[in-house]
Amino acid sequence: MISRCRYIWRVAVAIILVVMAVAPAVAISGATADYEPTRPETYMDPLNGYLNADQVPPLTTSWLTGTSIWGAEGRDVNEVDVQIQRNTDGYYWDDAANDWMFEETWNPLTTYGTIAPDWVSDQWAWDYDTTALDANDLDSGTSYTVRARAQDNEDFEDLTPAVDTFIYDDADPDVSFSTVFPSVIYDLDEITGTASDDDGVVDHTRVMITRDPLGAPTYWNGHYWQANAVWVKTQGIATWRIDYSTDPPLPIWENGVTYDVQARMVDGANNQDQDPLAPPGYQFTYRDKLTSPGAMVNQMPDYVDDNFAGFAGTSKASAGRTIVDVRVEIKDVTDNAYWD
Repeated sequence: MISRCRYIWRVAVAIILVVMAVAPAVAISGATADYEPTRPETYMDPLNGYLNADQVPPLTTSWLTGTSIWGAEGRDVNEVDVQIQRNTDGYYWDDAANDWMFEETWNPLTTYGTIAPDWVSDQWAWDYDTTALDANDLDSGTSYTVRARAQDNEDFEDLTPAVDTFIYDDADPDVSFSTVFPSVIYDLDEITGTASDDDGVVDHTRVMITRDPLGAPTYWNGHYWQANAVWVKTQGIATWRIDYSTDPPLPIWENGVTYDVQARMVDGANNQDQDPLAPPGYQFTYRDKLTSPGAMVNQMPDYVDDNFAGFAGTSKASAGRTIVDVRVEIKDVTDNAYWD
């Protein structure tokens, strides 16, 4: 009985040793099966979130560009594919068919673009410079997703393509003044307006304020009057304004001086609208408002010649009374004499 038990124990030990010897070989075999090759990587230059007809073919051909890098030394990037998907219905652009297709489609740049070695040996530049897709194939107000993937000369593809999106916006935006500009203005503490864009987003609105537009025009740059035309940025998006608390603020209006005001709005795709559509803008003469009985002379030039046409001003009567006469005094300060 004892002898039999020893035999059984020896058999059991032998079986355990055999299993322990075989197990490492099984584990090594499993690790070999999980091998994953080093794949190429793809990079896409950032797209503006909104594009118009000037920024896509045929007016701009190099609108989708980027670089790719090989995954392992000894390999080359020999292909980059680009995919453009219309997000409203999920269709894909097919360069070969020159149309939108239901089936997922990748467009090879070896046929519909350019791929070439870049500044160092392991970098390759790519450019989707085809004109198969142009502005006529894009719908204004629609979102699109763009993907790019590289492939090396051993047919290994980038499994995480570069991705970006844009909205095509080729619709005209709209800007207008809310402030009314009569020919003579006595109080003007703010200038306001509205801006809208049905297919995109309003980026900003600027105004051009011109002093003495019919004589020696100068332009308000937010700090002082300058000789060159300049547009000053306002505050707000859908409703915008410029006043004495904004940065930049309004200028200090001068009594008797004529001004010209125009507004220009730019949207996210750089589409523009202007109010009025063409110069001149809305012109007015500013008059100081008298708060008590008295009279004032409008702004006059420092120097006049034989063409000087005279001067003017405003007056205010006391409550219940009217102005029946205004008299002026002109003094020659050199001779200390008065004109009669």
